[in-house]
Amino acid sequence: MAKLSQEFVSEAEEILDELNRELFRLDGMASGEAFNPECVNSIFRGAHSLKGLAGMFGFSELQEFAHHLETLLDSLRLGRVALSKALVDALFRGAALMKSLVEARAAENALPDTAGLLAEVGRVLNAKPEQAQVSPAEQAGIDPAFTSTLSEYEEHRLNENLRTGNFVHKVTAVFELATFDTALGDLIEAAKTKGEIITTLPSGAASTADQIAFDVLVGTKISRDELATLVAKIPGAEVTTLGGGAAKPAAPAAGAGAGAPAATPATDDRATARSTAQTVRVHIGKLDYLMNIVGDLVIQRSELQRISDRLKREVEAGQLAIDFDKAIRNFTRRVNELQTGVMNTRLVPIGSVFERLATVIRQTSRSLGKDVRIEMSGVETELDKLIVEELSDPLMHIVRNAIDHGIELPAEREAAGKPPQGTIRLNAYPEGNKVIVQITDDGKGIDADRVHQKALDLGLVDPNQQLTNAEKLDLVFLPGLSTKTEVSDLSGRGVGMDVVKNNIAGLSGVIQIDSKPGKGTTFSLTLPITLAIIKALLVESRGHTYAVPIYSVIECVRVPAGRVTTIERRAVFELRERSVPLIDLGSYFRHEGEPATGPYDYVIVVGLAEQRLGIRVDTLAGQQDVVIKPLGDLLKKAPGIAGAAELGGQTTVLVLDIGRILSDVMTGGHGERAA
Repeated sequence: MAKLSQEFVSEAEEILDELNRELFRLDGMASGEAFNPECVNSIFRGAHSLKGLAGMFGFSELQEFAHHLETLLDSLRLGRVALSKALVDALFRGAALMKSLVEARAAENALPDTAGLLAEVGRVLNAKPEQAQVSPAEQAGIDPAFTSTLSEYEEHRLNENLRTGNFVHKVTAVFELATFDTALGDLIEAAKTKGEIITTLPSGAASTADQIAFDVLVGTKISRDELATLVAKIPGAEVTTLGGGAAKPAAPAAGAGAGAPAATPATDDRATARSTAQTVRVHIGKLDYLMNIVGDLVIQRSELQRISDRLKREVEAGQLAIDFDKAIRNFTRRVNELQTGVMNTRLVPIGSVFERLATVIRQTSRSLGKDVRIEMSGVETELDKLIVEELSDPLMHIVRNAIDHGIELPAEREAAGKPPQGTIRLNAYPEGNKVIVQITDDGKGIDADRVHQKALDLGLVDPNQQLTNAEKLDLVFLPGLSTKTEVSDLSGRGVGMDVVKNNIAGLSGVIQIDSKPGKGTTFSLTLPITLAIIKALLVESRGHTYAVPIYSVIECVRVPAGRVTTIERRAVFELRERSVPLIDLGSYFRHEGEPATGPYDYVIVVGLAEQRLGIRVDTLAGQQDVVIKPLGDLLKKAPGIAGAAELGGQTTVLVLDIGRILSDVMTGGHGERAA
């Protein structure tokens, strides 16, 4: 992609993300939530910005489509078309189509057809609503000479405030010419806390060479006296009521919802081209380049530290070793600061993925005739940019399955004593050096016994193996397993959840299911914050050294020899009155030789939620920051291995995939061996 196109795509995606966020707010207003004119203005500005951006880069197709959408939004904000669920649906499809146009242009693919949606937009624009013969402003007795000074948008907002039963007050104030901008700003900010600023106009009140007067039109629920008290700090401010305050009319007006409008500027005429953002957009490739340099510095730091330790052990080295060690400490401190700084630049909020999922949830639920509400929390939780992007597809599979398999149809939910509207909650939160991402639905839940029986029927599990409820639920990740009897576009082929698990494992993460029949299901993903540079525990087994990501380690313990027992052909040891499965790392990888013997066994305890697993090793060899490098095609599917890492001194070790090892042991898969 050309450099200019990259910049276009990046900025266009930002605009579309923001536009989609506002569309969800608009969807709520179409469902009866309080109308906020600034939301419509924001969407209008988004379409307008995208049109300008497309024109700047010569993308005429997108420019033309955005222009038509902008016209529709302008009609909505001016009350020429009515706000409805059908209109919001069309706007969502328009946003999705603009995203497809951007993606197709970036990939140099054929552009999608826009004719169908443009025809629908045309039909909406031509179906203008009935207009009242006498406007609310005329009914309130407001002088037509005054309303003639307003723009069409301002007059529409004036009428909407009157129609919904709000007061419309005029605040007149005289300001010193030298400070009028600050004083007028204070007046507007005070009034905005209780209503909508419909317009600000130069007043007909007498002005002098040193003074200037303004009229500020405010739509609000509070009385004239209450507004006068609110703006009392503005010297000489006078409040008069133009109309309103009557009981709210029953009939809705076109293009606007009911309720108190938000405190916003009346128009976007004061918009500025100056960006208020304090950020710089950087291509991820440049950050990768910096991170590779930092990774090399981390390896060199470890190597220098080893040399320093050797020098300190040499008595003859004396002062030279001390000076060298001091230099290494300063170097380490600066490398750590650089590492933290570069890694922080790669962190992005997970909210961007949640917003894309919200669009998927909305579209999928509509296509299946289900009513689903979306709740989000923890959207500011940060993860490495690459992890966030790689999460999109697995999370999309999960939410689609939740709607298709989990959430019931409205009639079924009511029959089960549930509200007709289902709920999917997307949540993220940090936990130590990990991030937990949860997707929860309040649907019918997963029948663990039915999943187990299906796996037995397909010959995917050993019929003699006794499984816990959690282990039965974990079978949904087996390739080819689906309990759905009919194949649809969304599910039924048994493809998807195994891919989800593999993709999460590829991010050094693990996934767990918690489900209660009739109550719903929660998928919990445990992920590292970054994969660029991680702290690892180095362990040795049968002469081989491995790196264990420290975020996977719960604790390290010494188990007295002879305290390991066997239950149902599984080796276990007691840890605080709890039996924990135990494997020998050398046996898992089928290394030759015998494990080291002594009075104690060294065991690293890893786990997820309530699951625990002990991994016996010969030696704990310390901690070190490592950079995980992918394995080649021949080894990338090697079980239990996430990648490789260089330790310095031309030493390379394998990094363990704890999620895969944990899964293998719990399901009796590859490499399970009695310790």
